[in-house]
Amino acid sequence: MKAKRPSLRGKGADIFLGEEPSASVRNVSEVVKQIRPRKEDAEIAPKEKATFYLPIEVLDELESLWHDLRRVTHRKIKKSDIVSIALQNAAEEFKAWQSKKQESCPLIERL
Repeated sequence: MKAKRPSLRGKGADIFLGEEPSASVRNVSEVVKQIRPRKEDAEIAPKEKATFYLPIEVLDELESLWHDLRRVTHRKIKKSDIVSIALQNAAEEFKAWQSKKQESCPLIERL
């Protein structure tokens, strides 16, 4: 079995110069690992790809909402997350309507 090659992460130009990375570079990389865990380490809810046909007006509204949310929150937001939240809210409204048996349901009225 071959031995694993040493990691090149955080070495920068030292790879080409043949020098060991300084202690400060190693300390910075350790801090970054603590602050920002790798994607493999984070618990991510399983997702599955789905394709839907939406009216152009809805897509334009999604694009506008996505752009505004990114500008306001200064965070990387996915359109899939926006659609997921909207669907969850619609499902919760429908379940609440079923349990209360009210006369009007916004979801049913729009359909």
